Amino acid sequence: MTFLKPTRRQLLGAGVLGTVTVLGVPTSLTSCASSASSGSSGETFRNPKVKASEGGRLTGVVTAKRSQIDIGIGHDYSTYTFDGVIPGATWEVHPGDTIGVTLRNAMPVLSEDDQARSDGHGHGQMDTGSTGDFVNMTRPHDWTHTNLHTHGLHVSPEDTEVGAGDNPFVTIVPGAEQRYEIPIPSDHTGGLFWYHPHRHGAVAYQVQGGMAGALIVRGEIDRVPEIAAATEQVMVFQALEMMDDFEIPAPEPNATLQEAFFPRDRIVWTLNGQNTPVITMRRGEVQRWRMLNAAEGKLMSLRLTGHSMHHIGYDGLALPAPRMMRDTFIEPGARVEALVKAQFPGRYELILSPATSQLPYLPGWNQALGADQPVGSDGTVWQEVVPRVVAIVDVLPDKVDMELPRTLPAYNPPLRPIVKHRDVEYTVHRRDDHQFEAFGINHRPFNPDDPPYVMRVDTAEEWTIHNAADEGFVHVFHIHVNPFLVTHVNGERLQTPVWRDTWALGPNLGDSFTFVMNLDDFTGKTVEHCHILTHEDLGMMEALEILP
Repeated sequence: MTFLKPTRRQLLGAGVLGTVTVLGVPTSLTSCASSASSGSSGETFRNPKVKASEGGRLTGVVTAKRSQIDIGIGHDYSTYTFDGVIPGATWEVHPGDTIGVTLRNAMPVLSEDDQARSDGHGHGQMDTGSTGDFVNMTRPHDWTHTNLHTHGLHVSPEDTEVGAGDNPFVTIVPGAEQRYEIPIPSDHTGGLFWYHPHRHGAVAYQVQGGMAGALIVRGEIDRVPEIAAATEQVMVFQALEMMDDFEIPAPEPNATLQEAFFPRDRIVWTLNGQNTPVITMRRGEVQRWRMLNAAEGKLMSLRLTGHSMHHIGYDGLALPAPRMMRDTFIEPGARVEALVKAQFPGRYELILSPATSQLPYLPGWNQALGADQPVGSDGTVWQEVVPRVVAIVDVLPDKVDMELPRTLPAYNPPLRPIVKHRDVEYTVHRRDDHQFEAFGINHRPFNPDDPPYVMRVDTAEEWTIHNAADEGFVHVFHIHVNPFLVTHVNGERLQTPVWRDTWALGPNLGDSFTFVMNLDDFTGKTVEHCHILTHEDLGMMEALEILP
């Protein structure tokens, strides 16, 4: 595979967040692909390996370690993984089960040079001459420390004598291990969730290298006859970041305006760790596609040529009825579940249109290649927002007649009385010389020891999230423990409010949104943050506490 060098125009945004990237991926925008134009590996699509609960418990040891991974680009990728695979195994559980895994950190201790750079950013107070003294949790650090977060699950953040809960403040140093004990409520909704590291200062580095896996809770939606009859495809989309030597690059905590905190030379989009696999369907067949955007911070929109997708749930939360959509927009961290019914025999392309926090194009934009965006003979491009083919769908002529459901067991719990409204601003902080200092929320970077929000269990709150950054960044809101009902965007009420746990805001997406959130069942300390994880590591996270 040939890789091309970027043009000057493609260096947009390189300084603060290191968004200059290389897309070592094939692209083709025709309605029907050939293996030559799409760059398809010809591999059959593979679901990730499944690790299912037994006797009400999901157990075993999960190891975070350095691995050499074949991702179909002609050279092994040197990165960090869960158990030596990208993505990690799909965890499958049921309501009432307990996740009782042990996470072992077999990643190396940082070299003396890396540790010096990690420590060099400082861990105390800093006076930068901008808006005041901030706790300096605003740089990547200790990036081989790790932990575990079960994204989207309605579970407790509190630890017990048996093990850790879904606690983002846990730190597992290299050579250590941590047992987790995360009970899933007996009335938990069925849907698609996921797991990934959440150790502040290290999360972006580890997720951009591939440390992630799908997490399925079986439930009522699986018993809908038309869904039960459909072949299930778990689809983990990842934007793997690397340098020219095909190795994940270490962060640069002391980057200046002209450098990148998270340097990289190229990004390779994969689907279940594969390069453009082939999905086979029969005419009239319905498949259930369970799609997860496990990229560190890339937004994405999917379109299957010649077909629509029938959305049945967002973020693991079922809709009342399928929604037919031509384009499927998925924020980083979010999930979309859809039914796809194969049409006429032929070969079709699943086209992924990416966007970044600094290049926030509308979902579904098919941006044409510009004159200074070179394309190699194999279709390789160096442009972060150019659409590319991530899978081929072969529809065979032998016909079946499968139906789509008309109604679904919607996730729609009654709302508790609202006891408080909060306005939350996602902000950027700069020094007097305008050099980037940190991201923050409500004008303060992350301070784990000072939760600004104290809430009460068994109540509800209404929040409005504002994109208050003047640079036009996209941000992606995510909160742990409880999902939320989005009711307004830019102050206008949605015709159909929607339950989510992850939501993007910014140019083309709305600069504010309002939601109502039930604070059900669980107390403890947790977080809300931007799920563009470089933003999170650079300060855009807040601790919060739910009291009895």
